[in-house]
Amino acid sequence: MATPTRWGICGAGNMANELCVCLESLPLEHQIIAVAARDKSKAENFAKSFDIPLAYGSYEELATNPDIGGGAAVKIVKRQGFWSLHFPLYKFLREKLDCGIIGEVVMVEASLCVCFGEDRYLGSLNLGGGALKNMGVYPIMIADFLFPNVPPETIHAVGNVKEGGVDQTGVVCIKYPGGKLASLTFSNQTHFGLNRMTIRGTKGLIMIPDFFWSPTKIILPDNEKIFELPKVRHPEKFRYFCGEGLTYQIHNFRECLLKGLTESPNVPHRTSERISHISQGVLNQLGVQYPSP
Repeated sequence: MATPTRWGICGAGNMANELCVCLESLPLEHQIIAVAARDKSKAENFAKSFDIPLAYGSYEELATNPDIGGGAAVKIVKRQGFWSLHFPLYKFLREKLDCGIIGEVVMVEASLCVCFGEDRYLGSLNLGGGALKNMGVYPIMIADFLFPNVPPETIHAVGNVKEGGVDQTGVVCIKYPGGKLASLTFSNQTHFGLNRMTIRGTKGLIMIPDFFWSPTKIILPDNEKIFELPKVRHPEKFRYFCGEGLTYQIHNFRECLLKGLTESPNVPHRTSERISHISQGVLNQLGVQYPSP
């Protein structure tokens, strides 16, 4: 059996927590050896929660430790939508679309609206908050998944920006070559409800109901299929819904390391670049400007 992948975690927030809940359930293949945060006490408390031997008060300390930098996988934890593409349901969906189950895909509709209230992170440009960066990327990811390898012809976006310059709600319409359309909505002001994805083709439609970014169910023209999430040791530690799905990304990450790959076939660099380009176009139209690094 291959040597376990050793992990250094940069960040001790909610997403780092979700990742480590999954990692600690895979002890034969993965070991968490260090965590770093700007607040050392936060890193130390996080380390206690997951029995992590080393805790640092800066990312530089973690990166320069010779016992870590030379042979560990350093994971910088941040919110983004692309982890969804590692779910087996999306591989299944791609196979069905390639077989022409609904004919030519003409349009996709996707919505992600969750009310977080007065969230310190989401409400701060300095912390990288905002609805698009933290939720809107998921619908945009779906559009790129269905219409890959081609840049949009046009992007139209409208939305609400609160005092302080942070976006809260947005509606985006993207037109791709051949008249293909994506109708996308996102918000951190409204509650759950119809946060689903609908793919419309010339011969039928496919739907992924709540929650398409952590999908477990797909409704096809003639039947439906359920994908059970992986099991973890301590699901009570999760802070978000369907955190178990990060296990798929972890498996893919290790597979790429063992093969010496510098990018994942599931989410190649060009995919990230296209989604980033579309997202920036939406932010520009909404008038959202983040501080320079």
